[in-house]
Amino acid sequence: MWFSCPARLAAEWRFTMSLAALRTGAWATASRIRRLGIALFLLESLVLLVIALATYGVFGPMNPPGSTDFISFYAAGDLANRGMAPLVYDQDLHQSAVREIFGDPRLPYYYFFYPPVFLLLCQMFALLPYLVSFALWVAGTAALCLAAIRRILPAGGPWLLFATFPCLFWTVGLGQNALLTAGLLGFATLLMDRRPLTAGALLALIAYKPHFLLLVPVALLSGRRWPALGGFVLTLALLAALTTLVYGPGIWTLYGSHTDEIRHIFEFGRIPFTGPVTSFAAARVLGASLGTAYAAQAIAALAAAIAVGWLWAHDRPPTLRFAALAAAMPLAAPVVLFYDLMPLAIAIAWLAVEIRRTGTRPWEMTILAAVWLLCGVAMPVSYLFHLPLGPLAPALVLGVVVARGGRVIRVLSIPA
Repeated sequence: MWFSCPARLAAEWRFTMSLAALRTGAWATASRIRRLGIALFLLESLVLLVIALATYGVFGPMNPPGSTDFISFYAAGDLANRGMAPLVYDQDLHQSAVREIFGDPRLPYYYFFYPPVFLLLCQMFALLPYLVSFALWVAGTAALCLAAIRRILPAGGPWLLFATFPCLFWTVGLGQNALLTAGLLGFATLLMDRRPLTAGALLALIAYKPHFLLLVPVALLSGRRWPALGGFVLTLALLAALTTLVYGPGIWTLYGSHTDEIRHIFEFGRIPFTGPVTSFAAARVLGASLGTAYAAQAIAALAAAIAVGWLWAHDRPPTLRFAALAAAMPLAAPVVLFYDLMPLAIAIAWLAVEIRRTGTRPWEMTILAAVWLLCGVAMPVSYLFHLPLGPLAPALVLGVVVARGGRVIRVLSIPA
């Protein structure tokens, strides 16, 4: 086996890290990527297993005890099933419900930041026992995401490689909803040019993270995708109407009041600034003032909006349009935790299609490999060394897309 020969491994490493190989992407052969993927998958699986065992006290009792973020969703759904949906936005009462499900009053609070539309989904999962619900949630959202990636990539594409994407492991371990977001985004982009009404509706289903939808109108309006925009707006209206019908109009007032508390939590670091991977959080990690941090976030969001609007307005190839939207979403959103970079897997999948069609350009493969690793280490590096690398991941992917979009324009402008 390749790993049984240290001399060969050393030679491969020297070649991989040579400047020429990094520039041309010659290091990224199918066999080398497959071996690196296997190694990364085993490493990530080991880390996830160790964290899971530690969480459940295999190495000794945790003080305080820990759980998954999914317990927050489950508790919210359980309250809604008992006819007490408004209590979801009372932190003390929601915390009591979380601790009751966990069975230990020492459990730290797991916040519920989501708008009332998310309760419709949480209620369904809260009908099952907690561990069964958690398993179905993780398996179902992971299957959705990987199915989207498999359909994006050409036949025989390395879709299994995407099972090593670090954010997938973060999301599975925490029971978060980033896989659902990426899966809906993936299928929306797949259907955008064939079934635009359905594509717009799928994008609207991400309304449980409304800040992730900031650039959807920019893309659809710039690209004059009127059926998709119609499906997007209509589905948002239907979701709002259904939520109001189920929980009453007062639920929106409670959520509106709750958003002030959410803003303070992220503004002043009640959730440490090393967890989010936004330009705002990066500025705060580096000691910037609140105003400076907001300015940094506004610049990032504006740059992302300009890039998406430009690519969609000029009707660039669908691979570039879709990759731009997927990469720009977490760059523009004001609240993005480390696992929320999962949509970058959709962006990279679309870029892989474009690279296979037109060939690789200098540094592209190395940049995308760096992004892959950044998605895994951004949070630990920020926590340990106060070096906020997270915003670089979506920015680098979007930069690759914009560079390719510019090249397409230059090619088209050359006289025949």
